[in-house]
Amino acid sequence: MQALKLFILMTFFAGLTACGGNKDSQPKTAPGVQTEASPSTGNYDPNRGEGKFSSENLTLDAALNASMA
Repeated sequence: MQALKLFILMTFFAGLTACGGNKDSQPKTAPGVQTEASPSTGNYDPNRGEGKFSSENLTLDAALNASMA
């Protein structure tokens, strides 16, 4: 019974080692596929939400809140 447990444990670790890959097996993308731009590429706009809400939207929101109160 002890030998069976040892065999199963060794098989488990051998499977993990075999499926682990190596440092050269990095994820690959298909040719022509663009990845999402990271903030370091210069395409990031920290003010992207500025001006999103107009005074009309805020007035409507206040009117809805008042009518529900």
